[in-house]
Amino acid sequence: MIAAKPDKKAKRKFPVRLLILIPSAVTVLFITAFIVAIFQISTFFKLRNICCRYIVRPGCAMILRMFGITYTVHHQDDLSNSQKIYVINHTSTIDVVLLPAIGFNNTRYFMSKATYKYIPVTIINFFIGTFLIDQQHKPRKRTECFKRAEVKLRKTGESVILSPEGAVTTTGRISKFNKGAFHLATNMKVPIVPIYIYIPSEIDPGRGYRTLGGHVDVYILPEVETSKWVLDDLDKNRKMVRDIFVEFHNKMHNVSYE
Repeated sequence: MIAAKPDKKAKRKFPVRLLILIPSAVTVLFITAFIVAIFQISTFFKLRNICCRYIVRPGCAMILRMFGITYTVHHQDDLSNSQKIYVINHTSTIDVVLLPAIGFNNTRYFMSKATYKYIPVTIINFFIGTFLIDQQHKPRKRTECFKRAEVKLRKTGESVILSPEGAVTTTGRISKFNKGAFHLATNMKVPIVPIYIYIPSEIDPGRGYRTLGGHVDVYILPEVETSKWVLDDLDKNRKMVRDIFVEFHNKMHNVSYE
């Protein structure tokens, strides 16, 4: 798949456009955060799924439209209400807005505590029950977060979305996968559903916000059954799921990485 070359004139105009878009997006986030907080408090945190679907989703969709980002979800699996663990490749800050905009039903998220510096995002995460996880250099706290998440997910029957890569990956490859998602799936015997997000390089801002806008493709791949998984096979199963991503990534980019 060969990406089209970005328009040079558009690139020159982009910094001015960015000065308008970023404050506008932050304003939308603050308004969304305020409405989410009021709604959740007034409903005693009982209607989280409705809050995500009718407040968070439109807010994120508006931000995508502002930046000129469209998307198509390609279903290779049934997006039913049954409990699943969705695992994604994570190449861009776009993902953080894209996934809530898609609107996965009855689904929570994992997000890094590094996002604490983004105040409206932190407010939204708090009120919709996002699992905020420590970075890699704090393994004990990460383990505790996954344990809390398992208790909550067993109680609610909700699905969850997370990235086994653990951080935005800008190398053009699929990074090493962490164990957390696979430990969670093994314990809960919940199917894993790989989601491959394809963002063309010319619009992918990586860890930043410099996107010209364009089209994103989201591929929901066939689910991986975990009912017979055991912890002794954790590394083998983690590699097996990563291989699914690597194979799809190589196909999309016409490369042969491992």
